[in-house]
Parts: sequence; structure tokens; C-alpha cells
Amino acid sequence: MKSLLLLFFRKEDFLSCGDQARVRNRTVGIVWGAGLTLALLVYLVGPDQFLDQAFGFADHLAGAMREALLTLSGRAYDVVRALAIACFTVFFVLSVVATGRGLPGQGMLVGVTLLFLILVWHQGPEASGHWVLAFLLSATAAANVTRRLMG
Repeated sequence: MKSLLLLFFRKEDFLSCGDQARVRNRTVGIVWGAGLTLALLVYLVGPDQFLDQAFGFADHLAGAMREALLTLSGRAYDVVRALAIACFTVFFVLSVVATGRGLPGQGMLVGVTLLFLILVWHQGPEASGHWVLAFLLSATAAANVTRRLMG
């Protein structure tokens, strides 16, 4: 859970207080703001249709990325796949190093690995959009683990 929080917040957002960690007011405000925004979104879309709309949006986003990638040459597609695999490898190795040093991150390692494998498992014409999403996921995760190791 703590590693998931570190995806969105800096370590300085938490105040050490014995074995427990107190959270700064700014962090609590951000979480409440996100929750209220989610409530408004669910209300506007409709609670019964929210998940359908969210999955539809994700499919639309993957389709738009696929179309953008199809307009590029085949080499660009190969570059995106190579970058996705390289960024995931960097993320995986750095996560193992961070875990060995006692930093939190096991949950992130499992979650990103599963999402990456789900995204790249598809074959066929729709796979190009999934590879772009896999690249964005792995690059973001690798940057996050690098930031935690450096600071």
C-alpha cells in the first residue's frame, strides 16, 4: 500500500511519528479532492454506466494511440516495442535493487508486471496501441523507482 502511495506522493509528504506515519494536510486534501472529483464524475456519467464508460474511454484511448502509431512507419512500431521492453527491464531490475535495500515496492513490482504482461499479450492490429500503453506504463514506473533510489 505504501509503495502505491509513493507513486503519487513524495516521501516528504509523510511525517514520521514512531512506528506510524502521519500524513501532511496537503496530502489529505489531495486525496479528498480526488475523491470528490470521482464522485462528481460518477454522478455525471451515472453510477450504473460509470465502469462501462471508463472501459470505453480506455478502449478509445488505446484505439487512438493505435491509429497514431499506424500512421507512422513499421520501424516506429518496432522502436516503441523495443522501448517498452527496455523500460520494463530497467523498472524490474531497479525494483529488485530497491526491494533488496529495504525500500517499499513489492506491490508496485507485481502490479506493473501484471499490467505490462496483460498489455503486451495481445497480438494483431490492436496490439500497437497496447504497446504504446505498455511503454508509457513501464517508463513511468522506471522513473518512479529511479526517483526513490536516488532520493
